[in-house]
This record gives sequence, C-alpha cells and structure tokens, in this order.
Amino acid sequence: MTNDVMQNDIKQQIMKIVHIGLVIAIFITFIGCAGKQDESVGLDQDEPRELADISLVELKELYKEWNQIDEFYYEMSAFEDSGAGTNVKSWKKGENERVDVDPYNEGEFTQMKKDGYFYAFKVETEFVNKRPLTSEVKEVTMVGMDFYMKRFDWDSIESIDVGRHNNADCYVVHKKLKSQEAKIWIHGEYGVPLKIENNFLVEGSVEKTLIIQINNFVIGKVEDNAFDIPDNYWISEEE
Repeated sequence: MTNDVMQNDIKQQIMKIVHIGLVIAIFITFIGCAGKQDESVGLDQDEPRELADISLVELKELYKEWNQIDEFYYEMSAFEDSGAGTNVKSWKKGENERVDVDPYNEGEFTQMKKDGYFYAFKVETEFVNKRPLTSEVKEVTMVGMDFYMKRFDWDSIESIDVGRHNNADCYVVHKKLKSQEAKIWIHGEYGVPLKIENNFLVEGSVEKTLIIQINNFVIGKVEDNAFDIPDNYWISEEE
C-alpha cells in the first residue's frame, strides 16, 4: 500500500468516525440540541446512600467536577435496542487523552492527544496521522461521554430525582418532549454522567431506545504506556 493510499484511508476513517458520532448525536440532540485516586466509581458501593436534595445550579456545578479529575479510565457503550452501536474505551492522565472506538463492530479506531500532538489511527492499517495540537484541534471533542453531554441543555430539565446505576447513587435528570423522552444518571459524588437513556415516541409509545452508558469508571491507575504507539506503526506527520 502506498503512502498516499494509506493517508487517504486514514482520513476516510477519521471522517467515518466523526460521521458515526454525529449520527448518534442527532439521536440525542433534543437533550441539549483533582479527584480521589485509585477508586472504582460505585462498583464497591453495596448499600445505597441517601443523597441530599440538589438544585439545578448545584447539579450543574457537580457535573463540572468530573472534568476536573486528572486521571481516569472508563468503558462506554452506545447502543440502540436493535443491537447496533459503538463501544468506547477512554483514558485520561494530565493533558494526555486517548479513546479507542469500535463503531458498529467495523474495526477499532483511536484518537489521542499527547504531548502537544493529536493522533488518529486504525489498528488494522498500522498507519498514524499526527498533527500539532493547535487551538483549533484542541477544541475537538473526543468520541466519549463528553461528546454526547456537550449538547445537553441544562435549562430545559423537567425534574431531578435519585436512583442507582452500577451500584452507584445518582441524581436522575428527566426531560420529555412530544416525540422523545430521556433520563440521565449523574453520579452523586463525582458528577460523572453514567448513563443516558433516550426513548423515541410515536403516539405516546416507545418506538426506539438509545442507551449510552459507562460500564466501568476508575479514578487513577492509568499507566503512561496507555498512550504509547506501537513501534511498527508508520507515522505521517502534518505541519
């Protein structure tokens, strides 16, 4: 395979993953069209704890806290009830971030911000696109929970109550429109959005459901080699 062909292939993969993310994001457009170390969020919490009542302003501040966590790893899935969907693994350590995305079981794709550069590559090609992390590139939202929550409109929440997800006590946000309704589970201590459940309605009945959820969230325990690129990968660097 020539370098030009490989570059075209990786650019097509970049556009493909962006397109897939946007398609899923359209499904949830209506919902808005450092921390403790070495802890599994909620997984060790066997007994429910009573959460204090919270205002919308306080909940918004709680949500901001999870982006201030300096080091974490999580696994996420975004699936329709038909079974089609995307799996994501995400790492963050300081300024370095990485997501491995498997869209509709079509092959794993990686996005990474590391040491002032943005990297994109598909495992099977062993070809890496590398470019400087300019101010414009810094604004790129990695395909993870942030990608979906950035469209969330906090000012149109219908109600807030409490519930549990993966053994974690959560604040549950409710929104409802004529053709759609959603619930979002936000971790009661860390502000992590653990689950989004979006139902599409036809004449008041659920026609389709999209569920985006974090299945494992661990604070700390991120090794530096999580951001390594295999030595045999060919790197194409853009100015």
